[in-house]
Amino acid sequence: MRVALKFDVLTRDAVRAGMPAVLQLLDTYRVQASFAVATGSQGSGWLAGFGTPIEREARDTLRAALAAGHEIGLAAHRPGVWTGRAARAGAAWTEQSFRQGVEHLTAVLGRAPAFGAAPGWQVNPHLLTLEAQQHWSWCSDTRGRYPFLPLLQGVRGGCVQIPTTLPTVEEVVASGAAGPDKVHEYLYAESRHVLPTGHVFSADVAQAGLQWLPTLEKLIVMWKGQDGALRPLGRVYEELALDGLPLHQIGWGQLPGRSGHVAMQSLQVPK
Repeated sequence: MRVALKFDVLTRDAVRAGMPAVLQLLDTYRVQASFAVATGSQGSGWLAGFGTPIEREARDTLRAALAAGHEIGLAAHRPGVWTGRAARAGAAWTEQSFRQGVEHLTAVLGRAPAFGAAPGWQVNPHLLTLEAQQHWSWCSDTRGRYPFLPLLQGVRGGCVQIPTTLPTVEEVVASGAAGPDKVHEYLYAESRHVLPTGHVFSADVAQAGLQWLPTLEKLIVMWKGQDGALRPLGRVYEELALDGLPLHQIGWGQLPGRSGHVAMQSLQVPK
């Protein structure tokens, strides 16, 4: 059983409390993961430079994560605005938002982000073009079953998509599939359904590091047991046979326990 871990870092609470708690837990179990970090949160301005304590705190936390072997990628600039607007946004707005996010996160990390993972799984064809121009090898902007090359509204992306395959903790609880005390058992059972490259689990680090930290610990213990392997998304990419990757359209779908539509791996099409 192989599970890749992706955590979204979208708010001040996430970087101040959630992420340190998750990092400590991962260190305890010697697990590495991927963190998708937002910049310029609306109304807070965090990760916009080094002028305030929260920005310096974020810098120290994120650089410590890099030093521990975790991957840091870009979620979005002003993630609340992104999730509400990106799906229908034009090229100019998408590029401005993307460039601001890359610039701010690069300043904090001291290096360019390693990948992209759009918050709320909200994408548009312009984003696919920008990700390729950033020379990222892979991104994680979609929900799906296995890695694929993306095609959206006639635009073929140059980055491999490594989609989230498992439901989130919040989706499981909201859909009624399992209660808060049984959600770890439900997710573990779902992860036992064999997929070609294993599963990808995504979590909001503010929730995972605070409300759901005991649940996350139970999942880590279960996933590491019986010769399980926990890893960051980059390890999934390293194992891919790139010449054989299928080309899939990105469509829009709804998921139990989540309102609105998300970008999903859809029909396979000829290359």
